[in-house]
Amino acid sequence: MALPTAGQSSPVFTRTATSTPTPTLTPTPTPTPTRTSQPTVAETATAPATATRTATVTSAPTPTPTSSAVMPPPTSSVTATPAGEASSTDSSSTWLWLLLGLVAVVAVVVAFVLSGARRKRAAWRSSVESVFARGSLLADSLTSDLMAGDGSETADQAARHDADLTAFITQVTPLPTEAPSDAVRPSAQRVLDSAQAVQRALTQMRVAPVLDRPGAQEGLGTHLGGLRAALADLRATTTRG
Repeated sequence: MALPTAGQSSPVFTRTATSTPTPTLTPTPTPTPTRTSQPTVAETATAPATATRTATVTSAPTPTPTSSAVMPPPTSSVTATPAGEASSTDSSSTWLWLLLGLVAVVAVVVAFVLSGARRKRAAWRSSVESVFARGSLLADSLTSDLMAGDGSETADQAARHDADLTAFITQVTPLPTEAPSDAVRPSAQRVLDSAQAVQRALTQMRVAPVLDRPGAQEGLGTHLGGLRAALADLRATTTRG
């Protein structure tokens, strides 16, 4: 560097130091403190030619270790059932068992009723078959003994006819009241009425004068046919029911 000569003004060097304000640490949800230092040094040289030299020194920020937030260990929570809720559950279970018990009782009663109805129908069919067989045999016997010839009968035949007819009427008398349904009851009543009509016709034929015997005999045959038809109707109605 040459020394200034007389009459020349020496250059004046001015050092200017510029400092940045100190940063303020602000906590964030994830605390990461950061410190930044940026000192700036400006050096200016003033010469007649107005030469300015500026030196800027910037210091790199120092790496700051970041601490990860530590998560707290999971906590186990125990939920206690309120006493009222437990009591409600017990009450619901009690009502459920009571309802199941009621259903079981109803099922038993229904099964008993249905079983009784089946037994009653079976007994009725058996009774109808017995009436049909006995009535058919009675009608065949009366037809064979009284409808041939003049309709006369011996004392033994008359006794047998009366006994068979009386027993048959005794058997069919309770049928209308024992019928299992209203659909069968009229047929049972018709059998009883036909048997009683045969009994009356037989009595009239026995006391009829000789001249009126053919008419009485024809009337008896008509009632015997009615008895056979009533028996067949009772049997068919029972089978359908």
